[in-house]
Parts: sequence; C-alpha cells; structure tokens
Amino acid sequence: GADPNIVEAINATYGDRAYDVVTAHEIGHAKIAAEGLNPNLSPYAEEALCDVHAGFYAGTKNLPTGAYHDIIGPSTADASHPCGIERVELFDKAHNLANNYLYKDFQPITADPLQAGKVSELYGEVLSRYN
Repeated sequence: GADPNIVEAINATYGDRAYDVVTAHEIGHAKIAAEGLNPNLSPYAEEALCDVHAGFYAGTKNLPTGAYHDIIGPSTADASHPCGIERVELFDKAHNLANNYLYKDFQPITADPLQAGKVSELYGEVLSRYN
C-alpha cells in the first residue's frame, strides 16, 4: 500500500530495506487493532508502542535506522503523535535490546520467555508515560 517512489527513495537514501522499519511500525498498528486493544490505548500510547515494535524488528533484522532518526526524530507532537525525540528514544531502546540480544538470529527477543521481563518493562514504560 505504500507509494513505490517513497519506498525507493527511503531505501536509496538510508540503505537496503530501510523502508521495512516504517512498515514494521505500521504493522504494529494492525496488530493492536487485531487484538482489539485500540479502545484501551491513548493515541500517544499506540504510536509509541508501534515505535517500540519497529525498534524490536529493526534490531532483530539489523535494519538501518537512519530513516527513523531523520524523518521521525525532528517531528513535533500533534493530537495523536508524541514528539519525535521521545518516539526515537523508545525506538532506540527497543532496537538496542533486540540488536544486542544474543540469539536474534534464531528468534526475536519478543519470542524468548527468558527476555519477557525486559520486553514487558519497555512496554510498561510506554503505558505509564502515555496511557
């Protein structure tokens, strides 16, 4: 559903598969909707959770993060989005957790029950901050 010219431009600027990070964020919205969680989340919380989802995905897959920093980072807050600095901070926390996870080549950090505490702590941070 994305404009192929935008996808191509982001990948050309930030590296192969850079647009996948944007897609991971949008898939976060779809997952939240599929689970019926929307009514329980503020718009800020939903956006921030999707940023965390994108960070976990990018860290697990070693995807470039420049697009997130350059496009989301300078954005200002609005009625449904926290400011970009806060969003990138959460994205980076998730990215660093997933990227430094020893077994990321075998399974994502979010699927490892032994890492559930770290994952839940980050989700909890989002919910306590924005919900």
